[in-house]
Amino acid sequence: MALTELTDDLRNATLDKHVVRFSPHAHPRWSTLRLQPIPRILFRLYTPESDGFTNEHEASSRDATAEEHLSDEDIFSTRTPEATAALIADHLWWRKGPRRDNLVSWSSSILFLIPYIFHRHHDNNDGSALRDIRLLVVDTEKLPAHTFIRDIDLVSAFEEFDSREKEGLKHMARLRNKTHHYFGEYLSQGCLNISGKCSTVSAQTMIDGGLFNIHDVFVAAYGGVQQATWVRSVHTARETIESASKLPQAPLEMVTSAFDIALEFGEDFRLPIAVQLLALLPYALDPNSVYERLWAHMRPTSE
Repeated sequence: MALTELTDDLRNATLDKHVVRFSPHAHPRWSTLRLQPIPRILFRLYTPESDGFTNEHEASSRDATAEEHLSDEDIFSTRTPEATAALIADHLWWRKGPRRDNLVSWSSSILFLIPYIFHRHHDNNDGSALRDIRLLVVDTEKLPAHTFIRDIDLVSAFEEFDSREKEGLKHMARLRNKTHHYFGEYLSQGCLNISGKCSTVSAQTMIDGGLFNIHDVFVAAYGGVQQATWVRSVHTARETIESASKLPQAPLEMVTSAFDIALEFGEDFRLPIAVQLLALLPYALDPNSVYERLWAHMRPTSE
């Protein structure tokens, strides 16, 4: 047995079994599919209007929440790949209306999800209050291997079964393969038990902690600027971050806000969240200043 397979087996033997895993290699049709590694930290944004059900204990798909038949079966076990390809496309294209859907979306990009907070807040189809919009972070290493799959890996597996050229899997593959339109989406399926493996904080708490000090694009998104094309704010932020090293050092207030927000996510997640937020600052970072604030805000306990 390969070392990676042995590691996965040992890991799965000690972790919660309440998970529907992606197992393409159990089927000859997908035996050669290459799966990309999963980041240690993934995020999910949810509101009372989100599909399925999400809280600090579980992240359930639309089908699992409705207790639909086969919601506890791996998507690669399908006997109708053409129909399954259509279901995947419907999920990734955010199609409205009644439909089957056993997938749950996650992202590795906090930069993508923060503007999305305000899109959901202003959207007529949602309109949730900021105190009811929550950002959840999960430690993927506390879950069995193959709990998550990268969206483009799932697309590549089922793309051949979708003949549509527009808003199908072929169209999605073209978009995802362009860096400009890739936002680090990952997927889980069925009902996922995340109790004790995650932390969740409301958008209002992040704002109170100084979110608007992190980047101007978040202020604009809060005001509903370019609401119909909200992803442009992500592109704008990327451009400023890429050139940040040539700019003056970040004001202390910005650095402090990043740590203040990170603290809200609890001891297990405060450091990775702080790193992610500091990476969004549109200024250069002084290592000494960051270290001083890190020590002041996140001094380790005696344990």
